[in-house]
Amino acid sequence: MMGQLDTTPTPPHAVTMWATDHDIIVMLPMTSGGPPYLMKFALSEGGLMQALEVLKKRKHEVLSPLEAQALYEPPKNPPQVKVSERRQRFLNETTEAQRDAAQALLRKLGLVKS
Repeated sequence: MMGQLDTTPTPPHAVTMWATDHDIIVMLPMTSGGPPYLMKFALSEGGLMQALEVLKKRKHEVLSPLEAQALYEPPKNPPQVKVSERRQRFLNETTEAQRDAAQALLRKLGLVKS
């Protein structure tokens, strides 16, 4: 199966990471050119956390604060109240029109006050 080429541009703070049987390798490009710098971390939760910290620090090293802020896209409608799994499933499986029709029926039957 052939993959498709992703046309999303690679950000300037991107790094390459891969795993071997025992390690996580992080390849950092050098700002002045030349061979990349390789960092090795243990293939564990702790090693993965360290590798992700390198990725986070790299963004701040390469980008100005304004550039980094421009890459951050805040959530469209952040939830104000945590919704239960049951409620979330209900919202995902019904439309607004269906919920309004059900409420109208319940009001008509006198089971819900207006």
